Amino acid sequence: MKTVTAGLVAMLLCSSGQAQVQAHTATPQETKALESGNAAALGDVEMKSPMLLEIPLKVTDGPARKLPPRIQAVPKRPGWLNAGKAPTWSTLETARFTCDRARVPGLFLYVAKPKKDPVEIEVSGMFTSGWYRQDLDVTMSIVYPDGKERLRRFWDDESVGEGGSNLFAGHSKFLIMSVKIPQAEWAKWVSGELVPTLRVLVEIQGDGHDSDE
Repeated sequence: MKTVTAGLVAMLLCSSGQAQVQAHTATPQETKALESGNAAALGDVEMKSPMLLEIPLKVTDGPARKLPPRIQAVPKRPGWLNAGKAPTWSTLETARFTCDRARVPGLFLYVAKPKKDPVEIEVSGMFTSGWYRQDLDVTMSIVYPDGKERLRRFWDDESVGEGGSNLFAGHSKFLIMSVKIPQAEWAKWVSGELVPTLRVLVEIQGDGHDSDE
């Protein structure tokens, strides 16, 4: 995603699964928070489980966005991040939405060789929680405007958390899915002729969390 400008579009995502979009001129505080990768500074939006995030994949061939240190600090990271590369597309705006302290600090799309046919695309999401350990069921999918599902992956009982020295504590982690699409199809993504939607469904499992309080 390109650097956030005054034309910021804020995603308002509701637990019923119906995504609404609100557009407004960004305040200096909003612009600073989002450009620094600290969208959570704008204030949390509390959601009920299951939480559904829907984000348009408006991919461009422009300069990639540099990720903030808090994203780069996660121990188990995608290969492109380990290699010090930047994603083709990213959004950190999802960090504002929280479900019983679980949140998605960022979503990323990386293309290793965009000129290759077929084009291999890797989509990853970072997941964490304010509890020291929390189990989540996560479903990520890419859906085309006609409703066709291009890719889907499900993770059962993924443990995440705020980390720490506790042996049983959860930690922030990346969940990754990949797909190969024809070069002609990828060209439509880049041109804006075809804008898929990235859907992320997060459901709290068990009792919700293991209390750290």
